[in-house]
Amino acid sequence: MPKLSQSKNAKKRQVEEVDDHQSAESATKRDKKETCAEKRKMVCNAKRMETAHAKFITLTGLFRCSPKVKKVARQLYDMLEQATIFKNPAHEHVLGACFLQASRSAQEPVGLYQIFEGTGILKEEIFRNHEMLVRYIKAQPVHSFDVFEGPTEIIAARHIRLHYAEKLQLSDDAIALAVRIVLRTHTERSQRPGHTAAIAIFFATTITDERKDPAEISAVSNTPIAVLRSGYEDLRCVKGNIRVGLVDVVKSVYGDDEAEEKFAVPRLS
Repeated sequence: MPKLSQSKNAKKRQVEEVDDHQSAESATKRDKKETCAEKRKMVCNAKRMETAHAKFITLTGLFRCSPKVKKVARQLYDMLEQATIFKNPAHEHVLGACFLQASRSAQEPVGLYQIFEGTGILKEEIFRNHEMLVRYIKAQPVHSFDVFEGPTEIIAARHIRLHYAEKLQLSDDAIALAVRIVLRTHTERSQRPGHTAAIAIFFATTITDERKDPAEISAVSNTPIAVLRSGYEDLRCVKGNIRVGLVDVVKSVYGDDEAEEKFAVPRLS
């Protein structure tokens, strides 16, 4: 009996060894296939990017775009590289939507006929792609990326409400004050909506006694600390009509009496 048992065990071990060998071979083949697939994907992506770049250059020449439109359109296209928001991800569809949004942001409209002529995409399809693009952008935690339509102050107010308020845990007073500041005042230091919003938050949280660390605001808004500080000083020192507007903003949140005390804004140390 012991010999029979040993024989069975030996056969069992043999079978297990064969299975292990086959499993190892299968794993090796699978790894090779995955590696080949990854290489093919990399080559395809490289070719795709090369084609996209060539088409981008062609379209910028055809539309006679300003440098600002070119820059925003390129930023948009690069951002969409990893996104799958279009039913038809062909370069022409994506680039058509990017150029339409970029031209509107820069307030230098590229005509639909020009886009149709350059991409071959019908007007209805261009609009549909553009709507999908705008929905996608507005859902992203963008910082200082100027792709929304409208004046800088409107975009900055959106940044405060949609992106910075929750991340920085701002009080209702700070949000209201920061939004009013960007809508009713102006600083010369930055024309970027994300930076403008960050400066307003830095200033507003000082007035509401919940002052945030500049490094924290900088990290959330992608705004250099130097820009925050210079913008803060601009708001603290503004004179004339801008100063009156800023005092009115504070009064609208706190009332006349408390506003005078709150508006004694300290100089940055």
